[in-house]
Amino acid sequence: PDRKIVEFSTEAERLYGVKREAVLGKDYFVLFLPPSLWEAVEGDMKKVMSGRPSRGFENTIITTEGKEYILSWSVNRVIDSKGEPAGVIAIGQDITARRQTEEQIIKLKELEEKLHTLTVTDELTGLFNRYGFYALAEKEFKVANRNKRKISLLLLDLNNMKSINQMFGHANGALALTDTARILGKSFRESDILGRTGEDTFTILI
Repeated sequence: PDRKIVEFSTEAERLYGVKREAVLGKDYFVLFLPPSLWEAVEGDMKKVMSGRPSRGFENTIITTEGKEYILSWSVNRVIDSKGEPAGVIAIGQDITARRQTEEQIIKLKELEEKLHTLTVTDELTGLFNRYGFYALAEKEFKVANRNKRKISLLLLDLNNMKSINQMFGHANGALALTDTARILGKSFRESDILGRTGEDTFTILI
């Protein structure tokens, strides 16, 4: 109950980089927990001592060699010979590899989403590219056909793009395209599908 360490495993010695004899009788919180966790873990220990289940907690430790580990803790009550609570036993499991795998999976999913966005989006204007527009339009045509609903398809061609590029440079040509895309975005509804389906061609499905 007073947070003093009464036992310390060989695995704990390896992870923390200290010998069992050096920590026995010492305050676990002061030695190994950041102050930001003291209140939460203290509350968890009191719950366990009163017979309620632990919610568990995680913390990160850095060994004397500079290696970082993430430990997931479960806390259980210890009962003495009279059936009274005598303390708690905290079991920490090294979940570093699992957490790293989880983080890698999240990063892979984010990368997949980014790649998917790149495959259907025109990098210059932010509208759908030809592939993205046709894929969505095909679905909308099927829905409209099934529901016997009319839809409109607009084709817009930006005139004199070749002249703009030749007279003012490709940077200004790109600006003409992005400005056009911005105007179209403001002119149509969010439910309409806008795409840049050619060099200077925009297609809108209403």
